[in-house]
Amino acid sequence: MSTSSSPPTIPKRSDRDYDIKVSNIDVTPPQGLVICENLVSAWGDCEQVAKDCNDLLRSAYDASSKNAKPDEVRSYLVKVRQRLVQAWDSQRKHKLIWGILAWLVVVLGGCGFVLVWFHLLPGETPKVAISNTDLAALYSSFLFGAVGGLFDALSALSKNYTEETFDADHWPWYGLSPFLGAILGAVVFAVFLAGLLATTGAGIPGQGNTTQAVQVTTVPTATSARAAFILVVAFLAGFKQIAVVHYLEGIANSLFPGGKESKESK
Repeated sequence: MSTSSSPPTIPKRSDRDYDIKVSNIDVTPPQGLVICENLVSAWGDCEQVAKDCNDLLRSAYDASSKNAKPDEVRSYLVKVRQRLVQAWDSQRKHKLIWGILAWLVVVLGGCGFVLVWFHLLPGETPKVAISNTDLAALYSSFLFGAVGGLFDALSALSKNYTEETFDADHWPWYGLSPFLGAILGAVVFAVFLAGLLATTGAGIPGQGNTTQAVQVTTVPTATSARAAFILVVAFLAGFKQIAVVHYLEGIANSLFPGGKESKESK
């Protein structure tokens, strides 16, 4: 006489140990398919979470209908559990998310204040380093790079908040992103000043005859347009930090061809 085990109790999202309860539920097919459907049904109000989980469930059903190995089907169901735990953990970190948001807004306000107070915007006469326009442009690039990093962090925070994918372990990146963007903004300005961001081998007007490394786009020659171009590039450097790092690696490899080979040989 066979005895059937009672179905597991589906935990509530309000349970303080929801992650432990979900992780301990056995999702071995075929019963695991029904269990995961019941787990996902409690997240119907979270559109992205429900979509991600239902996509995984659909893949699990497809694999099951094709007589795939139980382990293959179970792998999809395990991912469903992981996605639900991720969403639950993201919801529990709302205080941290609001704290990060407050920090980013404060830094953004500080950058805006410095830019306006010291007249570092294009078309204005800066209050600092008036005798050295390149130094004033460096300050502006530094701040615009920080603003770009801020927008990168804000867009990532907004996406992770709305999609319930926020990972608290990554909070240092949100806090440091403006400073990383500021550094990259200044570095890209230095690259521009060196003539490596120009489209002609003559380099930047008035900056010597420096040979370029990478061609990008046409650099405006008018003073105001040139200043605006620098700040836009600095902002993008902060906003797309990984892409800029790869770009700088390309410049380094073109200037020092042996560096890449020696690195790969290690």
